[in-house]
Amino acid sequence: MLAISSSAEAISFTSPSGPFGFYNIPDNDTTGVTASINISGQPNIASFDSVTISGFTHSYYGDLRAFLSNGATTVQLFRTSSSPDSQTFTREFSALSGNYTFATTGANWYTQTVDPVPTATTYASFAPLSAFNGSSLNGTWTLNVQDRAFIDTGSFSSFTIDATPVPFGFEPTGGLLIVGGAWFLRKQLKKKTTKV
Repeated sequence: MLAISSSAEAISFTSPSGPFGFYNIPDNDTTGVTASINISGQPNIASFDSVTISGFTHSYYGDLRAFLSNGATTVQLFRTSSSPDSQTFTREFSALSGNYTFATTGANWYTQTVDPVPTATTYASFAPLSAFNGSSLNGTWTLNVQDRAFIDTGSFSSFTIDATPVPFGFEPTGGLLIVGGAWFLRKQLKKKTTKV
């Protein structure tokens, strides 16, 4: 039996940058702004590792909520201090400035005391990103960010998903090799017969 296999490694996909290089987050708007990534030709997800929001700026991070979706499953990344989430923050008026990464486990997004919120750490998403494990990488992934309070505003430039795909393998059996050999032999005999 011939076996050819590959161990899976984490791969990344990044959305295009928004208009003028960023996605503006509308102030006090229930629709928010959505960025997307279109993926094709990939296997299923063994482990969804993280999502990073790049160039993320806002002057009051407690105003924000965000959702990551692959069309079939939607995960809320973080919640707002106001309605409809009413999440408790230690310092909701801190700003965002930089690239922020979320995974199934990590630091507490809501208890940060530094302004701006530190970027050199991974934060736990509100709902576990492991909800995407076993689903397909292919299709359209969207990140929706909403600002649910007045005055403070912000934007982000793009987002990136990191996932480890299911390993792939190719294992033709001896029977398949024999069938292939028989087909090749018939082909050669046919050529000789045609020449005669």
